Amino acid sequence: MKQLSDLLQLPLNSVPLFPPAADREVWQERMRLDSNTEFAAQVLRRAEQLLNRPIPALPASLFMEFVRHGNRRHYETPYFLRRQQLTQLILAECIEYKGRFLEKMIDYLWEISCEATWSLPAHIPHSGDPLPDQPFETVDLFCAQTGMTLSMSFDLLGSELQTWSNNLYKRLHRQLLQRVVEPVEIEPFPFSWSSGVNNWTPWCCANVLCTVRRVLAGQPERQLHLVKRLCSFIERFLSLYAEDGACSEGPGYWTVSPGILVWFLEQLCQLSPQAVSLYKQIPQLKKMAEFIADAHLSGDYYANFADSPPQVNVPFAFCYRWAERLGSQKLEDFALAGMHHFKPRGRFRNISPESPVNRVLAHLFWLPGKFRSPSISEDHTAYYPETQLLFISNRHFSFAAKAGHNAEHHNHNDVGQFILMRHDLPLIVDLGAPEYTRFTFSAQRYEHILINSLGHNVPSFNGLGQKTGVEACAAQVQCRQEGKKQIFSMDLSTCYPEELQLISLKRTFVIDPEQNSLTITDCWESRRLLNLLLPIYSVGRSEINSQGMLLQNGRARIQIIPSGDFSEMSCSAFSVNDPGLLRNWKKPLRQSHFRQSERNQGSYTLLLQLP
Repeated sequence: MKQLSDLLQLPLNSVPLFPPAADREVWQERMRLDSNTEFAAQVLRRAEQLLNRPIPALPASLFMEFVRHGNRRHYETPYFLRRQQLTQLILAECIEYKGRFLEKMIDYLWEISCEATWSLPAHIPHSGDPLPDQPFETVDLFCAQTGMTLSMSFDLLGSELQTWSNNLYKRLHRQLLQRVVEPVEIEPFPFSWSSGVNNWTPWCCANVLCTVRRVLAGQPERQLHLVKRLCSFIERFLSLYAEDGACSEGPGYWTVSPGILVWFLEQLCQLSPQAVSLYKQIPQLKKMAEFIADAHLSGDYYANFADSPPQVNVPFAFCYRWAERLGSQKLEDFALAGMHHFKPRGRFRNISPESPVNRVLAHLFWLPGKFRSPSISEDHTAYYPETQLLFISNRHFSFAAKAGHNAEHHNHNDVGQFILMRHDLPLIVDLGAPEYTRFTFSAQRYEHILINSLGHNVPSFNGLGQKTGVEACAAQVQCRQEGKKQIFSMDLSTCYPEELQLISLKRTFVIDPEQNSLTITDCWESRRLLNLLLPIYSVGRSEINSQGMLLQNGRARIQIIPSGDFSEMSCSAFSVNDPGLLRNWKKPLRQSHFRQSERNQGSYTLLLQLP
């Protein structure tokens, strides 16, 4: 793989990616575009409402809740709100440029500078004390993002800030050095995100680079050394990434993994223009970038395996820039289709004044003023052989299924899981992740039904679901086409505890677009007698009828016709009091159960017929 840092040399160009607010001609030209006028008015309305509101408080009692009670939300809500509201004020001043929002913006900058730490309680090492005492700042995802936000405020309104208070400007500059730059210079490197194993690497690197570019502009050799260090972390991330380009963390985390990698690379190109050649010299980038288009099911729903939510706020401007740099027609059409899809309800529905400032600026300055209509085929199939993910969309339905293993990043025990949509509406679903707490990434993670296999559309035996670990993997995985049919098969037996003594558990999906149907067949055998329970999770209504079971969500309907020796079928409400689940699904959730009584082997087929 081409080394990212090979194309870096002094002098680096520290000119910002986006024009400062004082460049009125450029800003006014962009704001006159029909696509931006409505959004600019929305930003101004939001910012005006903040002028007489208090800044959200962050008392120590909220910080302590993570250690004391395991709660993350009570501290994180005002923490993120501070940064979102600061972004609104920054953007409003850039749009209007009358000084009306500067004083309130300074209030936010001052309050943020007074925070004991910019990292989250969940990301700081604790030794029992609920308040932090760190020898140096922990540069986590959101310390890095805070640094990016403050650095962008310098880029956009630095001279205006200095006019109001040069001391505040120097204070923030000093804090950016102390809280972001200096910890990342420590030898040996003290943070795990250098490992390149998940989204933390590109997310942190991209935002740290923004601070390095800004505050070390007057120290070129120091700046170059740190940029090369960040490049080495990204190279490690790319070397460990699945060769098929799939994001095992799910589409939601794609947005801050390959999705944000383009933000890193664009800054690199600004620092050293010859770095633009990297886009074409690293073939893997195109597959990584295009994954989000393949994982798209319908409307604003995505195949939300792992901890991903079902509805993803995709950064279409980043996708569009990826498409331009990589020459990807698929990704360009996806980005254009996404923007056209949201246009009737406001083109910026997927971007808001609450979005990170770099994403908003990308939407304002990286998107064309006029859009061509996308040319996306109704029939689309994509299979990722290494990650073992299958995505199918056609004019009748959208389908996704996975094999893989149970040690993926943000893993759920979900080998064999599948999702089905109809008429842009979810029918059979992946429930998604619970709200993050202290227990989400602890030894107790798999006690939660939304994460263990009991909360997925896969069988359990004698009340036991799938186990955790890389050895809990699908075997004999095949994905093939027979005529118009797509057949996806796997053996799941090694995913279950040894005490079940499973000899085999073969799951086969047959997707037949001509018959408008999906068939799921499970055949299993064990050395002991077992009871089987197969749950199916759905949105909307469900009822048992003469043919089997009917699932309905609005105008989307599916008839499940079972064949096999089932001792019982049932359907009922699925209710788990979890804020994450409530955010993901606004409609009632249902659970349907298919049972087989005690035996040592069995088989059954579910024919899912779409009317």
